[in-house]
Amino acid sequence: MNKPIKLIALDIDGTLLDSRGSISHRTKKKIENLIEKDKYVVLASGRASRAAKNIKDKLALDLPIISYNGAAVQLAGGAKLREKKIALKDAIEIIKYSEKLGLYIKVYIDDVFYIAKDSESSKRFAQYQDIEYKVVGKLSENIKDDVNMIVFVYEELPKDDVDLIFKDLPITTARSTPYVVEFMAQGSSKAEALKMLADYLDVKKEEILAAGNALNDLEMIKYSRVGVAMKNSDPDLLKQWHVVSDYSNDEEGVYHILKDL
Repeated sequence: MNKPIKLIALDIDGTLLDSRGSISHRTKKKIENLIEKDKYVVLASGRASRAAKNIKDKLALDLPIISYNGAAVQLAGGAKLREKKIALKDAIEIIKYSEKLGLYIKVYIDDVFYIAKDSESSKRFAQYQDIEYKVVGKLSENIKDDVNMIVFVYEELPKDDVDLIFKDLPITTARSTPYVVEFMAQGSSKAEALKMLADYLDVKKEEILAAGNALNDLEMIKYSRVGVAMKNSDPDLLKQWHVVSDYSNDEEGVYHILKDL
């Protein structure tokens, strides 16, 4: 017989949150109910740690957090289980490449994101996630510390394969959409972080359920015994994963995935 599910990993944006950034009452109550049953519920996000914690605070529950696409893991209570960063010299090489192409780029250091020029989209993003940002001018000249994550945003699909361009650097890439590339320290992924957390909590792979909606969730849902893609998932994820919810994030998709646990 299959072991019962003991650990549930939930992506945040496009999965747990609806398109207004809210979590339904039924979903909150179900998560509370699962915790009362001694199950672990984990937020697994590409967000900065602070931005992921803001969602934990919305739930008013003390949950473990996987952030920066797995480069950081915090236990319930806030203790750090993992924090991997891109070395400054490697970050500068990646930043200079983006500057050469004229890309919009965000550089995350300790839950603050740094940009070269201010913009309305950056303001809206910072307000939506309730995190701080700083405008510092040319990033390759003004970033002075190791980096949690670098994000490139393309206006059109990239012609170059950035994985090949930076294959000699100790970094890992992820894609939350086809037009966004995220760079983390080598070995960072939601799947690797979930495995590390499950090992720490003494949970087996066959006791894990994970839900997500983007390409950066694919390895995590593949790793879990029960992996579910949301109905509203990115088409590139749906091409590669066959277990799909009948409900979107605007239809309480997470509640419907969890309701029978």
